[in-house]
Amino acid sequence: MRRTPSGKAHLGQRSRNKVRDDAYSFLECSAEKANLPDEGRFAMKLEGGCQCGDVRYAVEGEPEHVALCHCADCRKSSGAPTVAWAAFKWPEFTLTSGKPSIYNSSGSAMRHFCPRCGTGILYANEEYLPGLVDLQVATLDDPDALPPQAHIQVAERVGWMQHLDKLPEFERYPG
Repeated sequence: MRRTPSGKAHLGQRSRNKVRDDAYSFLECSAEKANLPDEGRFAMKLEGGCQCGDVRYAVEGEPEHVALCHCADCRKSSGAPTVAWAAFKWPEFTLTSGKPSIYNSSGSAMRHFCPRCGTGILYANEEYLPGLVDLQVATLDDPDALPPQAHIQVAERVGWMQHLDKLPEFERYPG
C-alpha cells in the first residue's frame, strides 16, 4: 500500500487484484455453503430502512453472502469498527420509499445513504461485486434474520476487535 500526495492510502494494482481475487474466492465459497437443502436456505422477503424512516426498501431472495467487513472504507463510512453486509442480486432489491443520496467513496464503490438522517443503506461496486447490491444488515427490520457467515477484509481489522469476546457484557449501561 502506498500513500497518495494527500496522505490517503492507495492500493497498487497488485493489491487491488489480490483484494478482487479474495472477494471472488469468498463469493465462491459462500455460494457453495449456500447450497443447502431447501429448509436451510434464506429465501424470504425482508424489509428495512434508515433511522428516520424516509428511505425504505424490500429484498426478496437468498443472499449471495452475509459478512462482517473490517475494511477502512467501511469503518470511515459507518463510524463503526465493522459493518455487516448481505449481498443480493440487484433485481431482488426494491426501493419502496424515499431516495438515497449516493457517495463515491473510492474507485467504483458507491455508498447509498439517507440524505436526511445519514444512515448507510447499501453499497454497490460493479468492479468487485458485479450485479450485486450489498445491504447493511443492521438496517433490516429484523437483522437477526441474516447472521454473518464470515469476517472479511481482516487484514484491515482494528486490533482490539480480535478480543471482544473477553470484554465484560452488560444488558444495558453498567452501574
